[in-house]
Amino acid sequence: MRHRIAVAAMAVSVAGACAGADNPTALSDLQPEVEFETSSTVVETFDEVDMHVQALHDGQAMVMDQAWLEVRDQDGNIQQIPLTADGEEYSAPVTFFRPGEHHVVLVGIPERHSISAELGEREIEVARKHVIIGSYWVEFEINPAPMLEGSEAHIHMFAYQLTPDSLAGAPVPGLALDAELHAPDGDEAALVVTDEGAGEYECQARFEHNGIYELHVTLTTPQGEVSEEIHLPVISPHVENSIDQGDNSGDTGGHGHGH
Repeated sequence: MRHRIAVAAMAVSVAGACAGADNPTALSDLQPEVEFETSSTVVETFDEVDMHVQALHDGQAMVMDQAWLEVRDQDGNIQQIPLTADGEEYSAPVTFFRPGEHHVVLVGIPERHSISAELGEREIEVARKHVIIGSYWVEFEINPAPMLEGSEAHIHMFAYQLTPDSLAGAPVPGLALDAELHAPDGDEAALVVTDEGAGEYECQARFEHNGIYELHVTLTTPQGEVSEEIHLPVISPHVENSIDQGDNSGDTGGHGHGH
């Protein structure tokens, strides 16, 4: 199911653009409406969301020479994600690596203009990834994230008793918890898991390749062993160049409002 969110966009000029014979539309009169559609506005870390964007001016779809999304997490880190033309709209899959609220901005460059529009008051809310293993709710937090090819990361696991309504209850320390990492090339590595107390468990993993890793987690219970897995995307270092760490300079584009 898509969630449609419409915002008003602010138009600003690019270098060399001005109203006149070559550009009959005054920039102050160019006020496109931008529509965002998302497959979800509430997700978990490492989940992929399909985002579709369309900019309309006088009811007509605007053609953009370039278009991308800037996704800012609550710490100010920014992902710049290119959009591809999809009929009269633009789309891209977006993966969220950190929990918290994420702010999404469209940046587009139609001929002789540039536009910027925010997703609006309803942002993307990202929770820690979780799986249900037997009678336990286990959440995962990876630091740093995203994971880069050839890097190491700490994996924190938080175990909670599963409530009768299938939600996270009280933390559960002292579990017999094992973790195994499966690489895209088929290599498997058992991870050393440390019980940090208060239902928190920690291990460290190294990601040698880009691609999708599988983290297999097994719990030993009185009823026997139960296990689940989560998928962890690992990206190449050059992809990380499009993510500006700690950029808290604020938005410079137009500000729209959700409806």
